[in-house]
Amino acid sequence: MREIKFRGKSLASGLWYELIINGDISNTIKIKSDYDEEEFIDMNTISQYTGLKDKNGKEIYEGDIVRFHYKTGVYKIGIVVWNDLFGSCDIDCSDFVSYKSLGQYKSVSEVIGNIYENPELLE
Repeated sequence: MREIKFRGKSLASGLWYELIINGDISNTIKIKSDYDEEEFIDMNTISQYTGLKDKNGKEIYEGDIVRFHYKTGVYKIGIVVWNDLFGSCDIDCSDFVSYKSLGQYKSVSEVIGNIYENPELLE
């Protein structure tokens, strides 16, 4: 069974926090930081863990930008997205007509950023 985890970015500090979400998400999520101060999380940055890790052992979340080995000598860059049609986490790459399965490329993928902090990586 895969681990259900979320992360979100603090509005104040810009740090990323692991979130435990019980029930409905309200308009604001407040968490206690390591320093017992409350942190407000940017709702637009909340993303779910895919249950997979990249080739370096880093957890892969929705919204992460990955560099993956497509075929011999060819690397591509795409965004990790949830695919409602197939109920899976996939890679959305502008070079392809359809999504590519994240599971197919996880062992040759590397998280290089995320769409919240590094959108320029997609240009």
